[in-house]
Amino acid sequence: MALETSFTTKITRDALISVFLYSLPILTLLLWCQITGETPWKNQPPSDLKTAIPAAFQFVEPVFRNFKTWGLPVLILVLGIAEFALGLYDNKWTKNEKTLDLVCFFAPKLLVPPTIAFFSLQILPYLLPDFKNIFGWVPFWSGLFIIAVADDLTQYWYHRLHHQVPFMWRFHRTHHSAPYMGMAMASRQNFIYTIFSRRPI
Repeated sequence: MALETSFTTKITRDALISVFLYSLPILTLLLWCQITGETPWKNQPPSDLKTAIPAAFQFVEPVFRNFKTWGLPVLILVLGIAEFALGLYDNKWTKNEKTLDLVCFFAPKLLVPPTIAFFSLQILPYLLPDFKNIFGWVPFWSGLFIIAVADDLTQYWYHRLHHQVPFMWRFHRTHHSAPYMGMAMASRQNFIYTIFSRRPI
């Protein structure tokens, strides 16, 4: 009973801290608007990535635009080569482990994003017709801060609950079945865990 109370107290405390962290970027944006007297939501700019990024940082625009095509695979490939070169896997990456890792890496990327994108593009315009570009007024750096904090904390709680709730653990334990840790098994997840874990990339 004491252990259960301690667990509930810890979860509640951590959840309140997370709510504060979630709200921090939004409060920062509102404070900035209050100090400057600006009301950018009244004159929404076009939602073009080139106009959203400050001129001094335009060189990163291709990286953002191509991250879903060549950016992420190149990063994973470079890290994977470095891990193999440093002998991380030794003799642990057997034929069975290799097959499992490759299927878990490619299957979600080939199946999940197109499916979610198709249904989102079909359904959302009907469900939320007036919400297109509703946040187009948010400055680039504020939006980046908000998304970074929100995404990171959401992934943290999703992952943490899969370790602490027995029903959810069954969908995550696959990730911990490898005898090694590295980029090769980073995507080793139960398909259900993958679908709900993040925005598909």
